[in-house]
Order: sequence, then structure tokens, then C-alpha cells
Amino acid sequence: MLNYLKLNEKCLVNKVVPIETLNKNSPEEKELFSAVININWLASLRPQELGIPSYNEDKRIYEEIQIFEVTLSNIENMYIISSAFMKMVNYPLIVILKYKDKYKLCLSKPYLKIQNNENLVKGFFHTYWIHLQSPSPITQRLIAALDINQYTGKNIYEFYCNYYNKIILFESISLSKSRVYEFIDYYCGICTDEEKENLLAYCDAYKIISRDYTNPKTKYGKRNIESKMFMYQYDLEDLWYSFSQNEKINTVFKNRGLISMNKALARMYRHLGVEYDIDYEHLYGSIS
Repeated sequence: MLNYLKLNEKCLVNKVVPIETLNKNSPEEKELFSAVININWLASLRPQELGIPSYNEDKRIYEEIQIFEVTLSNIENMYIISSAFMKMVNYPLIVILKYKDKYKLCLSKPYLKIQNNENLVKGFFHTYWIHLQSPSPITQRLIAALDINQYTGKNIYEFYCNYYNKIILFESISLSKSRVYEFIDYYCGICTDEEKENLLAYCDAYKIISRDYTNPKTKYGKRNIESKMFMYQYDLEDLWYSFSQNEKINTVFKNRGLISMNKALARMYRHLGVEYDIDYEHLYGSIS
């Protein structure tokens, strides 16, 4: 996956990071982080390689950008793991998550301040899953956007902002299981639960944990790793890949000229007369 970033060899680090680095908090977090198989520090983008200066002011410190690959044994809690990892490393990060034979990128928001030797990360996002063995038109566009040589800036902060603002166009959008079942029924007719699960054989659900709004001082609810309130979600591109492996639904898509999950969703909701809060028709740009 790193090859698609087309880095200068001088940027490469290729060091293994001890997994124990993550297991420094509560027993609950240690259990969650047991899903991490290995961590590899792949590369570091520094001023001397990028040909631009670092950036340091009160709210942001951008001395270099580090790139890691984290291999997971399961993805249920990948958002919690990503959040912990972002706080652990005192640099802006590009994290490549690997699970089975698919990948996704996780980028921290371009706001970073170190306090008590820990990053104050103001947010991050995941791209959808990338299936390199069978890249969809949307995945091909993302892969083309990964090449860092097409980005520039007056300093590392501006460079990272430009990269972030491009890659976030491919932020993961997901569906709940009930929505996925609705989608299958629309395109395949009424199916049994077993038939639906067969259609989902090549994709994987992950947890979205509910936010904790019990603290009146918190304007926005904080995700609570101990919360038992969560829902399982499916990534759109992961769904599309799984459906493409099934002859029945794949034939339906081809007959209707559908080459992306977002277009299939837009067609379904338009036909059903349902208004939705996401503009699936124009998601990820002008993919037809």
C-alpha cells in the first residue's frame, strides 16, 4: 500500500513498534487493543525530504508527518484503536489500517497541540476500505490521489492540509445492517437472512459506539469505550466488493448500468421517493 504514496527512499523508516506501547491504560483498553497484530513505522516526511520548512506556533506543531501501518485481527473497535494511536504519537499521522487483504487510511485533522506529552487530536477520519485486487472506479481515484508528489505548501502544515483536504473526499460512508438488508431486498427481491448473509460474506462490520451526553460540560458527546450502546456498520466500498463477488446481484447491477454503491443507493432512494441526509448521487464526485 505504501508504494502508492510514491515516497522518496530517504523517507522510509521500516521499524517495528512494540504492541505494548498501546497497552498502557485501563484493562478495557488493553482488551480492545488485543486486536492489533503488529505496528510498523513505515516512513517519516521531514522538511529535508519535502523541501519545505516545519511549522510551529501556539496551536500547531508540525515538524514532520509520520506514516504507520497497523495490522488488525478484527475491525470491531478500529475507531477506538485509531483514536488511541493518534494521541500516542506526537506528530501528525497517516495511518494505514490493514485487515485481511484490504486497507484503509486514517488521517488526523490538521490541528495538533501537545499537552502533557499527549496530542490533543481534534478529530480524524477513515477512508473506505481499499480492495487492491479488484479496485472500483472510486478506489482508482483514491489511489491516484495518494501520490504525495502532486501536493505542495509553504510549510509542512500547509502541505498536510492540502493532502488531508484531498483524501477526505473519500471518507468512509457506512450503512447499518437494517439499511443493507433493505438494499438487498430492493435489488434482489425478498431474501432469507441466510441469503443476505451470503451476500455479505466478503465484507466486515465494525462498531460505531454511542456518544456519552451525560456530562453537561461536554458540548459534543464523547465516545465512551465502556459503553454497551453501539451499532454495527458496513463500509460502502466493502459492501460493493462483497456484492461484486455474487453473480446474482452483480448481474442486476450490470443490467442497470450501476458501477458504484453510492449510485445504486441513489437510484433506490430516488425510486422509493425517500429523502436522505446524504447526497449519494454526487458522493465521491462525478463517478457515473
